[in-house]
Amino acid sequence: IMAFLRVPPKGAKVAPWVPELIFAPVSRAFERLGVYFYNRVISRTEIGLFDKRWNKNIHGPYCHWRYYGKPDVKLMDVKISELGAWFARREKTPGALYNEFMRNIWRVHNLYFSGPVYNNTIKTVFRFIFLFSFKKKSIMSSTSKDKLSDDEKDNGDYKRCVRFRNRLDTENVEPDNDYTNNLNSRIVPDVTVEFLYKSHTISVLVCLCFFLIYTAFMSDDSNTSVNAYKGLKAGCVLFIIVSALAFPNGPFIRPHPILWRIIFGISVLYLILLQFTVFQSFRDIKDTLKWLDPVRLQNEKLDEKEYAVNCSDITLERIWSHMDIFAVGHFLGWTMKALLIRHTIICWYISIAWEITELFFTHLLPNFAECWWDAIGLDILLCNGLGIFVGTYICKLLEMREFHWESIKSIRTTKGKFKRAVLQFTPESWLKVDWFKNTAIKRFLCVYLFVMIWLVSELNTFFLKHIFAVDTYHPLVFYRIILIGLISAPSIRQFYVFATDPRVSRLGMQAWVYCAVCALEAAICIKFGRQQFMTLELGLISLWIFILALGSFASVWLSVWWAKYSSKTKEMNVNRKLRHCYLDSSAENLSTLQDCDLKKRKPWTEERDAYHIYKITFFLQYFLIKRMVEKFIRLCSTNVRVRFAPSPTGKMHLGSLRTALFNYLFAKHHKGQFILRIEDTDQSRLIPGCEEEFEKILSDFGLYTDESPLKGGNYGSYKQSQRLDLYKEKSEELIERGHAYHCFCKPERLDLLRKNAIRLNTAPMYDGKCRSLSKEETIQKLKNGEKSVVRFKFDNKESSFYDIVYGSINQKIDEGDFIIMKSDSFPTYHFANVVDDNHMKISHVIRGMEWLSSTSKHIMLYNSLNISPPKWIHLPLITRNGEKKLSKRDKDAFVDYYTRDNGYLTLGILNFIIRNGSGIKNYDNNKLYQVIDMINNFDYNLIGKRNFMLDNDSLEHYGRLSFREADFDTQLYPEITHRFGKTIDKEYAREVVDFLKKNEESFSKLSLLDKDAPFGFFFSKTNSLNNLKNHFDLDIVEKMLSETISLDQLNIEKLREISHNNNMKYAKFFKMLRLVFIDSVNGPPLSELITFFGETEIFFIGKKCYHVVFEDIIPVRPKSHLLKALGFTLLITVGSFTIAAIVRYERTKKQLRLVVDDMEDFFKNFMTHSHKPQIQLGLHQKVIMGIIGINIIVTLLWKIPSFIPFMTTHFTNSFAQKKLCFPMLTSCFSHQSFIHLFLNMYVLWSFAPQTMREFTGVEQFCALYASAGVVSSLISLSHKAITKSPIRALGASGAILGIITYACMKMPNARIQMLFIPFFDFSAQSAVYGLLLFDIIGLLGPWKIINKKKMTNNKEEECPYILWDDKIVYEGRWLRAKQVSFKRKENGTPGIWQIAERATKPKDADVAGICVIVLIKQFRIPVKAWCIEFPAGLVDKEKESIIQAGLRELKEETGYVANKIILEPKNIQCLNPGLTDDSVQFMIVEIDGDSEINQNPKQSLEDHECLSVILIETDKIFDYLDKLEKSVQVEAFVYTLAAALKFNSFFF
Repeated sequence: IMAFLRVPPKGAKVAPWVPELIFAPVSRAFERLGVYFYNRVISRTEIGLFDKRWNKNIHGPYCHWRYYGKPDVKLMDVKISELGAWFARREKTPGALYNEFMRNIWRVHNLYFSGPVYNNTIKTVFRFIFLFSFKKKSIMSSTSKDKLSDDEKDNGDYKRCVRFRNRLDTENVEPDNDYTNNLNSRIVPDVTVEFLYKSHTISVLVCLCFFLIYTAFMSDDSNTSVNAYKGLKAGCVLFIIVSALAFPNGPFIRPHPILWRIIFGISVLYLILLQFTVFQSFRDIKDTLKWLDPVRLQNEKLDEKEYAVNCSDITLERIWSHMDIFAVGHFLGWTMKALLIRHTIICWYISIAWEITELFFTHLLPNFAECWWDAIGLDILLCNGLGIFVGTYICKLLEMREFHWESIKSIRTTKGKFKRAVLQFTPESWLKVDWFKNTAIKRFLCVYLFVMIWLVSELNTFFLKHIFAVDTYHPLVFYRIILIGLISAPSIRQFYVFATDPRVSRLGMQAWVYCAVCALEAAICIKFGRQQFMTLELGLISLWIFILALGSFASVWLSVWWAKYSSKTKEMNVNRKLRHCYLDSSAENLSTLQDCDLKKRKPWTEERDAYHIYKITFFLQYFLIKRMVEKFIRLCSTNVRVRFAPSPTGKMHLGSLRTALFNYLFAKHHKGQFILRIEDTDQSRLIPGCEEEFEKILSDFGLYTDESPLKGGNYGSYKQSQRLDLYKEKSEELIERGHAYHCFCKPERLDLLRKNAIRLNTAPMYDGKCRSLSKEETIQKLKNGEKSVVRFKFDNKESSFYDIVYGSINQKIDEGDFIIMKSDSFPTYHFANVVDDNHMKISHVIRGMEWLSSTSKHIMLYNSLNISPPKWIHLPLITRNGEKKLSKRDKDAFVDYYTRDNGYLTLGILNFIIRNGSGIKNYDNNKLYQVIDMINNFDYNLIGKRNFMLDNDSLEHYGRLSFREADFDTQLYPEITHRFGKTIDKEYAREVVDFLKKNEESFSKLSLLDKDAPFGFFFSKTNSLNNLKNHFDLDIVEKMLSETISLDQLNIEKLREISHNNNMKYAKFFKMLRLVFIDSVNGPPLSELITFFGETEIFFIGKKCYHVVFEDIIPVRPKSHLLKALGFTLLITVGSFTIAAIVRYERTKKQLRLVVDDMEDFFKNFMTHSHKPQIQLGLHQKVIMGIIGINIIVTLLWKIPSFIPFMTTHFTNSFAQKKLCFPMLTSCFSHQSFIHLFLNMYVLWSFAPQTMREFTGVEQFCALYASAGVVSSLISLSHKAITKSPIRALGASGAILGIITYACMKMPNARIQMLFIPFFDFSAQSAVYGLLLFDIIGLLGPWKIINKKKMTNNKEEECPYILWDDKIVYEGRWLRAKQVSFKRKENGTPGIWQIAERATKPKDADVAGICVIVLIKQFRIPVKAWCIEFPAGLVDKEKESIIQAGLRELKEETGYVANKIILEPKNIQCLNPGLTDDSVQFMIVEIDGDSEINQNPKQSLEDHECLSVILIETDKIFDYLDKLEKSVQVEAFVYTLAAALKFNSFFF
């Protein structure tokens, strides 16, 4: 039967049951037809007469074509129009075209014709039609066209010659199994002593039987341990003998093939031993080692020599001491390694890489640590380098040597015979190694793999002996190294030819065994080393792997570069092109295969004819089969119907959208229908509105349904809750057929079954109690009204089916009878799914892989209902980082996250979810596919099995592509208006979009246009400037921005000049300006922004930013924040006293320990101590001096101008500042002035020493100082929170007064005398009462006195004043007033603070335009409107636009200005020009629709509930304040104005 149904050759997709009797004759007929057509047509026009001298190797009924010829000849020299684009691919070989064609045929077959709907007869006939005439031609191309006559055998001598190898010769060569077998199992040529090369199998068998039987019967078997040892040895010897007889020779034949067969056998034994060891425990392995050598293998820990000791001590004696036996081992080892590798650069690379490996693994094996001069000088350069040099030199000698392998029998002299016998132990041929080729990535990967395996093998040696505590000098270590060396010699040869020879189809077995040995040794090290190496650093290991990859790439590149300029290559003219050709081919240099290779070569004429005949035969078969396939598909294909069936229990999941997309593409590609079905059987979890939302999302993404709940169709209804009668009918049908039954079990019983299963650690399942109920019993229970469910009889626990993505699947289900109808007459998911798919004629079910485990249930339901199941296509899961499945708890699991939250365009999302495992032919990641393109290029066979990973980089990539290719009118503008919820000027939006497409490559989603997003300024027109304050110093911003807005023309060159003058880099300055203009760190180039907005708009934005950038918002804290301050106080108080107690205990303990020693020293050296001066401070005095020093340093820092902002933030205490808790402690060291500091420190020096000596001690005194300061700060914060005061306080006096109060309470009757009143004293108790009374008055008093300065006749004088109402500053905003030393610019434009200083000068045209804007922007107070007053003639036409802009901003941003602003020059000019010091003119700007000029300011303010901003043209501002009407709002705000404009402070 197997001969009749012959298995097809490798690569041919022909079923094994195709009868060869039909296959072969038809194939031969096509061959003859091709030969005839070739002779009659093609040969006479192109090539010539046909010569029938082709090589036929008949293997059974197949006819294999073998030809060797030009490597650059390609299929399809002549395009045939009927074949179309598929056959026009010139790069594919005939075999590749054949395989692709057959693969497509089988895909069509599996799609349409593999199911129970067709019987076996139809399937057999169909497969005959498809496959009866196809037969694969095994076409092998030649590796070269070298001249072969120069390398012939001449009198037994193989003469070396130079052969040129074309680089293309090995690129178009197909693997040859026969060639690979001959190479990996060498045959000894020219055997001279035949006795030594005969197998002698009978003799060996007889001798072995006698020896083993004699040993078994004559040995003493009383000791079990000895018996086991002898048995193991005998088994190993037997295996080695069998391997010597049966195993392949391998790549070497000298000194004798049996040696390498034995080595191969030993390596297999060692491999089996390692595999057995992996499954053992560490203790069992140690016991086995002790059993082998009880003395030297019983150590539990290995003592190793340390080399990295005192590395700075470099002497000749020390260097010579390192030249131990390991130095000789390094030299001999690298000599042998050079003989094996035979490539200088790789040898040096591995030598250096091993030292790097030791460096990276030092944290695991400290023995790897070496001194730098030891690793570099002794190891790499001296020992390793000398070994590489000697090994390379030996290789060169063997490469140039001429071998004379004459028979030993023909040698007459004894000397000659001895010489020939010695030569038997030298290589029969020497392969000149060429590891690199500059066009093949395979070489780099092979070199990298070779180096990695080499280094891992070296690491295994050290880790094995360290883990199992085997001493370095033990024979076990020595013999393992010898074994690895013997195994590596043939392994390296086999790996080399696999990497370099294109005719080698697979890796040699010896190399395979060596790789397996290395992997198992590493597995043993990892398994048993996890307990010993607990500090494994994966980052270092990953970096080591990456460095080795870079090193491998560098070695490849260096070798290729070196080969171009060395004697290995020569530049020649090949195919009219200059190419570097190798002088010696590694693939042709195997002398034993050369003769065999030569005989296989045929002239080019034969190969040419066979090639053309093959093309003709292939085309004729294709034309016939193509038409038959198309016709048969049209006759037999069914209508494709797919469905997308979500549950309306929440928002649409990203995986649901991907399932809908694949269903839609599959349906439209096959001209089928796409159906939306709502599965709402789980009524408890339904969410209203989900159905409409699902259909809207599908429409938004362009996935239009053919049938749905809204559209209807021929198979409705499309909601499961409306098809209950259908489910009931089908369930009754299953009951009638005996596949289902009613179950009346109570929930309590089912719960008990579930608990018992959990207790027994088994899967919960129903025990089938109601399965045995008779039909009469069931009817009676139903009549009695007992609730029941319908269960499906789950008898067949195993099922197999075919999935188009995952192939053939066999499932074994460990589950009991499951429910298909619930007691509420609703079906379960599985049953409803099957019934609906059958009812709606679904042909293909495309869904997620999570339903793959349920497919067996569905198939059983189909079979029970006598229904043919549909085709199955399961899509891979969506995972995060390739491991974690995307959960509904993740915010990015839903479609709304990508569309509504982030604003990605729908087309970009579709391309993102279809990118990997795409199903798109010739998928290009840099191309954005429209939905119609996806349909046309869709191929379900290209859907991969790998899980879909959420990759933000890919999402951003497709977001950028979709934004650039999106149409503005139909896609972008509707999305933008919908996103912002308001109408946006379409032309302006188009300009913004075009600008972003042109200049911003990173723009990928519309959420970047939101208000607080990087590009939100384009549509929101607001700028918070928070980023500007966070990234830059406001002093620098103020200075450079002032210079920028004062420019006449804004261009890049002038901006570069400003940047250069202020010693700021261009990029940083442009970043600052970008924050000013669009509030974004990154964005389009500055020049493009200027072009887009225009210079006028840019100047306006800059000036607007300039006026608000110095604004500092006081945080209006809730009073509940006092709890934080209270908690901090308790923490400091309790913590400080606890720490003090611990320190006091430790210090006392230390003093008691030292007291005896101090007394002995005192008595011994009494005379010496009596003459020493005793001038030193005590501990309490040191502590006091330390506290005083800290206070002095803090006070000095307050006097440094650049430190004032920092000190204000961190060393002052206020309930209105951002930092609340930490300044409560640090403010205890701040003082208002040096006088304040002197007084406080004098008091501290007076009270502290006695307090420490008599009451507290040093430690508790420090705790008392800190606690007193924090408690006083807490009381101050409470007062400020109640009174809403933003004033900052200093806490040093609170700490000092706390010390005074404690001392006075301890000594209430002590008399205290003040320093400046020497004749007056009082008791300490009276001092305490006085302090409490003073504090109470201060807390209850509604006023505070603050020293301020004012300008009078260009001199600063002290001016005390009272600010009555802090509410305006506290609840609104305050001005961060700063004194900035601006110099007048060359064009005469002053800075803002210079204008403020000159505000009292009359008729200054620069004042009104700027100062009004500043005041409007800085003081936004919640009132109905503003009343703005101007001195006569103060504002000219040039300043009108600035004032108008400021008032317009006030109206837009606060809403507190009247609807219409009346501010015209004529109205201002009409004010009384005769303004004197005793009169003030007002102009009210249309408040509540009443426009008038009112001469009664108080009445006007009271009627309209507004505030007045006043600019007075006189320098006697405080005199005018006294003359104003006593309106609290007016007076308070004018005082604030004076503070803002005049004084260097923010204490109002």
